[in-house]
Amino acid sequence: MKRLLGICMLAGCAAWTGFRAARDLRRRERTLGELEQGLALLSRELGLSAPPMDELLAKLAGQSAGTARTLFQEAGKALEQLDVRSFSEGWAIVVQNLPDLQRDSREVLVGLGQVLGSYGGGEQRQALDAARKELGRLREAARAEWQRMGRVYQAMGLSGGAFFLILLL
Repeated sequence: MKRLLGICMLAGCAAWTGFRAARDLRRRERTLGELEQGLALLSRELGLSAPPMDELLAKLAGQSAGTARTLFQEAGKALEQLDVRSFSEGWAIVVQNLPDLQRDSREVLVGLGQVLGSYGGGEQRQALDAARKELGRLREAARAEWQRMGRVYQAMGLSGGAFFLILLL
């Protein structure tokens, strides 16, 4: 009985690994979409009223979802530490701690932090639009990878689980 339970657990772990890999691909695509929407909100707000950065980040944190909300909340906290580090340094730290981002998307966001709060509204909106377009391109690539490889990972996980069942029974 213990042997059968162990075999089933091993098969289940193999299947779970495949499904988790597919889920991670999907989560990456969703995260990039949330960030893209958050940057669109930021660009719009800068174009409409250009409030002080702390008010703007607090407002955007309330209007955003998921990773974008986390980005704006943590960037707001980074503003409170301007006596310790510059906003761009705090922004970079916040971006590095965001989950589900790869190096290329982190670089886009870190580069944006160099411009936010340092230049005029037009330059900031231009940088936001460029970053949003790049995140959109990365999101489309992540979506294509999820559609292409998600089912492969799931099938490999199930196949691996079935292989362990057959091999060990």
